[in-house]
Amino acid sequence: MRVAVVQRILPPYRLGPLGRISELLRQEAPGSSLTVFHGDPGVPSGRVSNSFFERHDENHYGPGGLVFRRGLLSELPGRFDVVVCEFGLRLAFAPALMAACRRRGTAFVWWGSGWEEWHEAGPGGLRALRRIWRAHLARSADGIICYGHRAQRFYGRLGVPLERTAVAVNSLDTGTIELERRRSEDRWGDRDHAKSARGFSGSSLFLFVGRLLDYKRADLFIDAVAACGSGDVRGVVIGDGPDRARLERLAKKNAPGRIHFEGAVHERGPMADWFRAADALVLPGQAGLAVNDALAHGVPVIAGSEAGPELEALEDGVNGLVVSDPKAESLARAMLRIRDDGEFRRRAENNRGPRMDDMARGFVSGVLRLGPKGLGRSEPTCAGSPPPGSEETGELMTTDRASQPARQGVA
Repeated sequence: MRVAVVQRILPPYRLGPLGRISELLRQEAPGSSLTVFHGDPGVPSGRVSNSFFERHDENHYGPGGLVFRRGLLSELPGRFDVVVCEFGLRLAFAPALMAACRRRGTAFVWWGSGWEEWHEAGPGGLRALRRIWRAHLARSADGIICYGHRAQRFYGRLGVPLERTAVAVNSLDTGTIELERRRSEDRWGDRDHAKSARGFSGSSLFLFVGRLLDYKRADLFIDAVAACGSGDVRGVVIGDGPDRARLERLAKKNAPGRIHFEGAVHERGPMADWFRAADALVLPGQAGLAVNDALAHGVPVIAGSEAGPELEALEDGVNGLVVSDPKAESLARAMLRIRDDGEFRRRAENNRGPRMDDMARGFVSGVLRLGPKGLGRSEPTCAGSPPPGSEETGELMTTDRASQPARQGVA
């Protein structure tokens, strides 16, 4: 089976999971290949997780952030058995790609996070139109691979039958995280030594990790540190973004000397060291894969929002706390509870959230079930030659117009 994955960009945290998906696909369906089509010029060349990655052209952006990709309509349908496409309304080429796949007998499957349950909720004519259009697209595909069970239920409410959905819980490369976590333990030993190495000796240390955008609510994190009262409660903001200057002014005013801005940290080793020193991760607003990152390191998570498929991994009172009405005072109470509960960290270390293999197995199972054979077709409907190199190696490849011969058609 030849499988194509289409993404707007290919972020570094996807490399490990996609490599594992490729491996499992070859195990479950010998001779299969996985090719990733993306428009991100920053993906490194070379081998990552036994997979080959190439450098590609950038996306083409139109009004409102719409993304256009050249050549996919002629590139994919008929050459692959299954096309799995990121489910985003800004991917302007995706509806036409789905129609082209249908004409050529290629199964088309969305890869959906379910974030739109929150992003498109509420009144407003534009939101209503987006909901109608998304529901139509969801029902028109051969299936949807969902980030979690809540996303699966959401797409069910849009009219997608349960049997046309699969769950591949969103995850990071937990194998690499585990390796760096152990190295950090070897470097620093216990948490107190890790804190001392960063200048936080004798403090309770809480992290905020994420882009500094208004809906992430890092301002609430700063105010929560201040609301803890005790001067030994310190906070570290890891991330960057347009709100940084405003947040630095807020920290200087409301929590002087108690908030450290580290900036963005992309390397796994330094990130493991911060988690080694932390008492908990605090995310007052929209969460994301920082939840998975913290849990994989055995660090409890305090969440001030239920928005986000990654929060399915959070068990309230076990590996974290959910603050249903996030304010500085309520977040501070949760922070002090974790600080004073010596067993909380142990419980979190025993409940580390989803693993990369969980995601990969769910994805591969979904592709095999929703793809041509799973849809009851007597045999694969792929016509034409496979992507260069995939016949013999079965490798995961990333490709785009930069690595293919010129063809007619614009998506």
